[in-house]
Amino acid sequence: MSEGQLALRCPACPMPEVNLPEGWRSAGRSISFLYPADPGLHTGLAYFVTYAPYAKHLAKYVTQKDISTCSGFKTLEQAETKGETGLRATSVAMCVCARHEMVCATGAGDLQKGERYANMDYIIMSGTTSLGLQNIFVSYDIACQWNINFTTRNAEMPANLHLRGGVGLSCGVPKLHTKAHKLPCQCEYAIGIQDGTGRTDGEGIEQTWALVNAIAWSTKEMGPGSRHDTLDDHFAYHNFIKMIGLGNMLHRRLAEVEIQVEAHRKYHADFTNALPKPEYKTEWTAVVEEWDRDRSKPTPYLSNDFPSDMSEQELKLKLKEDER
Repeated sequence: MSEGQLALRCPACPMPEVNLPEGWRSAGRSISFLYPADPGLHTGLAYFVTYAPYAKHLAKYVTQKDISTCSGFKTLEQAETKGETGLRATSVAMCVCARHEMVCATGAGDLQKGERYANMDYIIMSGTTSLGLQNIFVSYDIACQWNINFTTRNAEMPANLHLRGGVGLSCGVPKLHTKAHKLPCQCEYAIGIQDGTGRTDGEGIEQTWALVNAIAWSTKEMGPGSRHDTLDDHFAYHNFIKMIGLGNMLHRRLAEVEIQVEAHRKYHADFTNALPKPEYKTEWTAVVEEWDRDRSKPTPYLSNDFPSDMSEQELKLKLKEDER
């Protein structure tokens, strides 16, 4: 045994006969940096998407001008402007399950500029189509914009990532991000008014990033394969910790729900009984249920009687006048 043989060496640094290809010594000095291939041990087998088809898809979208101006998030502003000179990737996007915050299989991928639709569409569909679900709900901070031409964009994606016939896909803006959107958008895309979402806040991805972001300091100078392997390893650890804590978390939530459900039933009953006209309950319920079935109809949550710039005091006066 030779000196230093028991040490754990950095897998991201070049090592002859380990991660450097044959013939690397004969490469010219000016281009030798191109030869250390770094394919990764399991890219595409865990959380990161398989690189080749992902890169082939992105090659069709050198630029992608499909950006609107609903919100002021930098997500939209930087979709085509993030500095990328000399970089294989500028950041990472990933899919997590909204309620339990576990990273989805093949639900992570590199971003080359910013959150372009070409990248996000691929990563979202890669992380969800294999689940075999009948309905998929996507919580995304710019869901109102992402959703507009998704059907057209999805048709241009690889066949294995097409949304299967009969599978419903809907989306909404998570709770923390909702207020940054314009009022008409809030009244259509706020996650709290989406059918079937319950009390989900949709912000689980932000909590996951809070844990993952620190890894960037270790991975930003790694080769692509080593970087994917490292991040996959951290995602796996994150999911493992979530999995072993899932029982306690669900038990804690159930205990809280059993208390809160009675309180909320009382609040709802008190609110219903306070309506100026009893028939409002039936009428409003019918309107909301119809909108849940057919989103082409106007959202019932947006009222022209109460402008978005109305102050709280003005709103109180308006309600008092209506009660007279």
